Formats: sequence, C-alpha cells, structure tokens
Amino acid sequence: MEDFRKQHGETVLIARKSSRGATRIPVRQARPPIQWKYWLRYGVAFTLVAGVIGCGAYLDQVETSPMFPILHVTVDGDFSHVDRKALVEAVTPYAIGGIMSVNVAKLREAGEAIPWVKEIQVKRVWPDSLHLVVEEHHAIALWGQDGLMNDEGKLFFPTKASFPDGLVKLTGPKDSSREVVEQYSEVSRLVATLGLSVKEVEMNERRAWTIKLSNGMNVMLGRTDSEQRLQRFATTYKKLLQPYQEDITAGIAGSHIRSLNSHGTVAIRDKEVTQGDVDRVLDAAKAVHFPGDQQLLHVLPQEYIIDNQEGIREPIGMSGVRLEAKVHLITGAVSAAQNITKCIERCGLTVDGIILEQMASSLSVLEQDEKELGVCIVDIGGGTTDIAVFLDGAIRHTAVIPIAGDQVTNDIAVALRTPTQYAEEIKIKYACALRQLAREDETIEVPSVGDRPPRQLSRQTLAEVVEPRYEELLMLVQAELRRSGFEPLLAAGVVLTGGSSKMEGVVELAEEVFHLPVRLGLPQHVGGLVDVIRNPIHSTGVGLLLFGHQDGAKVRSETSTGDGFKSMLAKMKSWFQGNF
Repeated sequence: MEDFRKQHGETVLIARKSSRGATRIPVRQARPPIQWKYWLRYGVAFTLVAGVIGCGAYLDQVETSPMFPILHVTVDGDFSHVDRKALVEAVTPYAIGGIMSVNVAKLREAGEAIPWVKEIQVKRVWPDSLHLVVEEHHAIALWGQDGLMNDEGKLFFPTKASFPDGLVKLTGPKDSSREVVEQYSEVSRLVATLGLSVKEVEMNERRAWTIKLSNGMNVMLGRTDSEQRLQRFATTYKKLLQPYQEDITAGIAGSHIRSLNSHGTVAIRDKEVTQGDVDRVLDAAKAVHFPGDQQLLHVLPQEYIIDNQEGIREPIGMSGVRLEAKVHLITGAVSAAQNITKCIERCGLTVDGIILEQMASSLSVLEQDEKELGVCIVDIGGGTTDIAVFLDGAIRHTAVIPIAGDQVTNDIAVALRTPTQYAEEIKIKYACALRQLAREDETIEVPSVGDRPPRQLSRQTLAEVVEPRYEELLMLVQAELRRSGFEPLLAAGVVLTGGSSKMEGVVELAEEVFHLPVRLGLPQHVGGLVDVIRNPIHSTGVGLLLFGHQDGAKVRSETSTGDGFKSMLAKMKSWFQGNF
C-alpha cells in the first residue's frame, strides 16, 4: 500500500503502531491529473482561427493578383432594343484582371449606362468568364420630347430612332413623372369603359391637366378636382355622345357663302327618265367654274323640263327625248368646311354632310304652303343674317348679310359705355327694336367700365340705340330681295328666326320696312320638350335634326364624307347605264 501511494505521488500521514506507541510519518502528496479536454478545446479553436486567417490571406492574394484572367464575356436576357455589341464594348474596359479581382460595381454601372438597359446581373463563371444577364426597360409612354418612361415610372432617354410606335405621350413639369403616371393609369381605366383609350396626358406648369383621347377629343380637367371632373365627363359622354357616334350633319353659314342659279341639259337615252338621267342632268347643271377657294355645298333642284314641258318636280318615269334641270348652286369657303369637319372629327364623330344653315332653319320653321306661295326666311344670328327665298315649293335665292346680333351688342356697349358681356345681357333681357313699345318710366341698371358705379337709364334710351341697327339690317334684306326680283312674289311674306329675332319689336319693325306679313318662326314638327325648343334660337339645330332624320334627297349635299370608293363606283355605274 505504501508503495502504491508513492508511485502516485500522494503525500499522506501514516500512523504506525510500535512498541513506543503511535507515531506520525509524513508522506509526499501526489500531483493532480492533467485536464486533457480543456487543452484539446483550445487547440481546436486555435487551429480554426489560424485556418480562417490563412484562407483570408489567400483569397486576398487571389483577388489582387492576375490569377485566372477573364477571357470571355457573355450576354443573355430577353431584350429587343439593347445593342449587344455596344454593351460588350462598354463593359470590356472593366472586365480586366482575374475573375475574382474584377470590379463588378463599375462594370454594372458602365453597362446600365447603355440606353434601354434597366439592370445587369453579373455572374462569375469559373475559371475565366463573366456572364451578364440583362433586363431591358419596358417603355409604356413617351415623356416630353426626348424621353421614355418604363413600367416602374422611371425615365430614360434613348435615341429617338429607337422609340416604339403607338406609345402614349406624357408631359409634365420636372419631378412630376410619378404623379403624371398615376393620373394616366386612373384616366385609362375610366375611359376604357367608354370604348376609348388615352393618347396624351399633359400637366402644364400651372399643374392643370389636359387629356387627349383616341377619338381626338381633348378633355380639360383643370388644376383641382380632376377626379370629379373626369367622372362628370364619363357620365356626360355616356348619355350624350356615345349613343350618336355614327354620322353627323353639320350646319355652315358666313359671309363666304355664295349662290347662283344654273341650268343643265341631257338626252334621255331610253326614252324614259331614270334616276341615272336625273343624276346626269344635275351633274351637267353643276358643271360651273368656281374660284379655287370655294367648294360646292349644294345642288338644289328647282324644276325639271322634259321636251319644253316646264314645272316638273318628279321626272322619273316620264317619257321624252330631252331632259333639262334648273338648279340653285350654293358654294362656301373650302377652309370653312374643312375646319367644321376637323372640329367634329376631333370629338370622335363622323361628318356625313354639311348643310347651309338657312336651309336647315327652313325645314323647322316653314310650312309647305308658304314655300308654294312664296316666302322669305330671314335667319338673324350672331355674326350674319342668312336669307333664303322659296317659291313654287323650291328654293330660288339665297344671300348672306354680314350684320346681325353681334353688331347690336357692340352698339349697346359703345353707346352705354358698358363692357361687352354686360351689353349682351342687357340686349337679351331689356332691348326693344321699336321705340314706341318701350315705356318711358321703365329703367334698367347699366354696369359701368372699370370700378365706376352702375347707372340707371330708361329702357327707351336703350331702344333708341337698338332700333337704328335693326332698321338698317332689315333695309339691307329688302334691298337684296329687290335686287333678286323676288320681293313682289312673296305672297306668304317674311319669316324671321334665329336668336336675334326674338327681341321685342323686331316683327313690328319688319312689317313697317317690308310692307309684308311678317311672323316669328319657331321650330315645329317635333315632340318632347316642346316648351324648351320652341325658341327661334333653336331653329337651325332642330332643322339639322330633321334633315338627318329625313332622306335628304331633296337637298343634295355635295360635302358628304362617306365612302368615296363606293360613290365613285355608283357614278361609273350610272354613266355606263346612261351611255350604253
């Protein structure tokens, strides 16, 4: 036992018995055992740290050394506008050094500077290649004059030659692209329900919105409440415009209108008048030289003559050898007709024909017996006064006088020293065309110019300003009737219509000037809101509706914008039938 303890280094005290008694013998204490787990843990940690440091040093050396140089650059991606060659040339200066030492950030920056490149992903392919995955901008709109906008609302500026066709145009002040895109998205969703699309969205410097639609219509939304305004537009469009997107008949008037009577003669090929013969004789009658700035608006038949038999209105089916036609030709300025057509087409509508406005008014206010006896319709509008004379059921004479309601308004503004807008209001509410009908004790309030206070004037003073102008106008109409020779033939008298004819005293003054029966012409032959439309201001509008509803054959319009090819074929067919 003692030997075992010595071997293990233990120090103990052993009591032994002897003859002298117990004695204490010191023994050396044994050393504690070595903690092998503790030292093993630290050894492993030290080894790992040394390994990491070594690997880091190795990788750092690899990145900064030209080991494994880049030999190949490949490009991949779904794109159609990016120039692959230009992209490779742009990134090549940055694809230098080893595959690990290449500066990916600068390489990506150089590649994304190429037009149409939205984003580049760079992948290292061991041991000597770089693989570029390119994402192209998806353009959804033009921005201003030289930019494009992608589907994320970001702007980019490629060459104009690469701009795709059919993009919406967006315009706005600096840093407004996101707001413009949001407005475009909202408008697109709404107008799509109307069967339309957006062509242009503009926000001007005052931040007011203008929307151009696929039908050519411009919608002005202003600066505020654009969403509510857009909703009102959609509601109005559905109720008023969408149901009538077929053919539109428009009216034309103005001092550029000219007219003359003409005559045509043709031979009746089959001894019996056909529609082809009628078309040929009308074509012969309209073969008149017109100035280059005038175009033919109407060929209005007055009567037909078959073998010297006059007064024929419907010649088809009658027998004879020679067919003649007396017609009334009406021309107008080419530019005026074109401007009317463009204006209507920009609203997404189609022009079927352009009709002289006094012709349209005659359809709504004249009775057939008046046209037979002889009547003159005088349409007093804003800019011109239009005249048409009917006799024996046909139109015989038309004329335009460049004096109308606007001149009366101007006279009131000058004489009473009041702004034009107030002069127009005074004319509508208080004006009288005959002094005797205005009472002396009646007064009106006249606004003054600038910040001066309004004044009180008698209504008779206003009549003294208005009467001379209306008298002048009616005397010019009388002079035109005398010049044409139809004044003594007007058994049914004169019919006044138009917005400026409803003034008190106009009918009475006209009777004094013409010495003929005169009445105020109101729209007829219509139902519905009769109380609203029975107003001379609506005579032309109602007449256009009546013309569009009827066949329109009696008023032959030469400005129809229908299928030109079909029209040409019809004329060729008529010519062959008439000559072979």
